[in-house]
Amino acid sequence: AKKSSSIITNDISEIHCIIPSTAFALWGFADAQIQVYCYWLIGSFYNSGHDHSRAVGWYKCVQSLGTAIGFFLIPTERLSEVRQLSVSSLLFLVGTTLSFTQLPSRTV
Repeated sequence: AKKSSSIITNDISEIHCIIPSTAFALWGFADAQIQVYCYWLIGSFYNSGHDHSRAVGWYKCVQSLGTAIGFFLIPTERLSEVRQLSVSSLLFLVGTTLSFTQLPSRTV
Protein backbone atom coordinates (compact mmCIF):
# COMPACT_ATOMS: atom_id res chain seq x y z
CA ALA A 1 0.00 0.00 0.00
CA LYS A 2 1.26 3.42 -0.92
CA LYS A 3 0.36 6.50 1.04
CA SER A 4 0.26 9.81 -0.79
CA SER A 5 -0.85 12.79 1.32
CA SER A 6 -3.90 11.40 3.16
CA ILE A 7 -5.03 8.83 0.58
CA ILE A 8 -4.01 5.19 0.89
CA THR A 9 -3.91 3.33 -2.42
CA ASN A 10 -3.84 -0.45 -2.69
CA ASP A 11 -2.75 -2.49 -5.66
CA ILE A 12 -5.02 -5.47 -6.33
CA SER A 13 -2.00 -7.58 -7.24
CA GLU A 14 -0.68 -7.35 -3.67
CA ILE A 15 -1.47 -10.50 -1.70
CA HIS A 16 -2.89 -8.69 1.33
CA CYS A 17 -5.68 -7.23 -0.86
CA ILE A 18 -6.87 -10.53 -2.33
CA ILE A 19 -8.39 -12.09 0.82
CA PRO A 20 -10.50 -9.04 1.84
CA SER A 21 -11.60 -8.54 -1.78
CA THR A 22 -12.69 -12.17 -2.00
CA ALA A 23 -14.52 -11.91 1.32
CA PHE A 24 -16.44 -8.83 0.17
CA ALA A 25 -17.30 -10.48 -3.16
CA LEU A 26 -18.63 -13.56 -1.37
CA TRP A 27 -20.53 -11.34 1.07
CA GLY A 28 -22.25 -9.63 -1.86
CA PHE A 29 -23.06 -12.99 -3.44
CA ALA A 30 -24.57 -14.24 -0.16
CA ASP A 31 -26.67 -11.09 0.15
CA ALA A 32 -28.01 -11.59 -3.38
CA GLN A 33 -28.90 -15.21 -2.56
CA ILE A 34 -30.80 -14.15 0.56
CA GLN A 35 -32.71 -11.47 -1.37
CA VAL A 36 -33.73 -13.92 -4.10
CA TYR A 37 -34.81 -16.48 -1.52
CA CYS A 38 -36.93 -13.91 0.36
CA TYR A 39 -38.64 -12.79 -2.84
CA TRP A 40 -39.22 -16.43 -3.80
CA LEU A 41 -40.84 -17.09 -0.40
CA ILE A 42 -43.06 -14.03 -0.74
CA GLY A 43 -44.07 -15.15 -4.23
CA SER A 44 -44.93 -18.64 -3.02
CA PHE A 45 -46.94 -17.44 -0.01
CA TYR A 46 -49.10 -14.86 -1.80
CA ASN A 47 -51.03 -15.58 -4.98
CA SER A 48 -53.06 -12.39 -5.23
CA GLY A 49 -51.35 -9.38 -6.80
CA HIS A 50 -52.64 -7.08 -4.05
CA ASP A 51 -51.43 -9.34 -1.24
CA HIS A 52 -48.12 -9.91 -2.99
CA SER A 53 -47.48 -6.18 -3.40
CA ARG A 54 -48.35 -5.52 0.25
CA ALA A 55 -45.97 -8.27 1.39
CA VAL A 56 -43.13 -6.94 -0.78
CA GLY A 57 -43.83 -3.41 0.50
CA TRP A 58 -43.69 -4.61 4.11
CA TYR A 59 -40.48 -6.56 3.43
CA LYS A 60 -38.82 -3.49 1.88
CA CYS A 61 -40.01 -1.33 4.80
CA VAL A 62 -38.46 -3.66 7.38
CA GLN A 63 -35.31 -3.97 5.27
CA SER A 64 -34.97 -0.17 5.05
CA LEU A 65 -35.51 0.19 8.79
CA GLY A 66 -32.75 -2.36 9.44
CA THR A 67 -30.41 -0.52 7.08
CA ALA A 68 -31.11 2.82 8.77
CA ILE A 69 -30.47 1.37 12.23
CA GLY A 70 -27.30 -0.31 10.96
CA PHE A 71 -25.91 2.89 9.49
CA PHE A 72 -26.76 4.72 12.72
CA LEU A 73 -24.73 2.19 14.72
CA ILE A 74 -21.73 1.95 12.34
CA PRO A 75 -19.60 4.87 13.60
CA THR A 76 -17.36 3.56 16.37
CA GLU A 77 -17.98 6.76 18.33
CA ARG A 78 -21.54 5.51 18.89
CA LEU A 79 -20.87 1.80 19.30
CA SER A 80 -17.53 0.01 19.60
CA GLU A 81 -16.53 -2.72 17.15
CA VAL A 82 -17.05 -5.48 19.72
CA ARG A 83 -20.49 -4.19 20.61
CA GLN A 84 -21.40 -3.91 16.91
CA LEU A 85 -20.45 -7.57 16.49
CA SER A 86 -22.41 -8.47 19.63
CA VAL A 87 -25.53 -6.62 18.46
CA SER A 88 -25.31 -8.21 15.00
CA SER A 89 -24.86 -11.68 16.47
CA LEU A 90 -27.73 -11.20 18.91
CA LEU A 91 -30.05 -9.98 16.15
CA PHE A 92 -29.05 -12.95 13.99
CA LEU A 93 -29.86 -15.38 16.81
CA VAL A 94 -33.19 -13.68 17.59
CA GLY A 95 -34.19 -13.66 13.92
CA THR A 96 -33.21 -17.29 13.43
CA THR A 97 -35.10 -18.32 16.55
CA LEU A 98 -38.20 -16.43 15.44
CA SER A 99 -38.00 -17.98 11.99
CA PHE A 100 -38.16 -21.45 13.56
CA THR A 101 -41.57 -20.56 15.02
CA GLN A 102 -42.88 -20.19 11.47
CA LEU A 103 -41.87 -23.64 10.25
CA PRO A 104 -44.75 -25.99 9.45
CA SER A 105 -45.41 -28.66 12.04
CA ARG A 106 -44.55 -32.27 11.20
CA THR A 107 -47.52 -34.54 10.94
CA VAL A 108 -47.00 -38.26 10.50
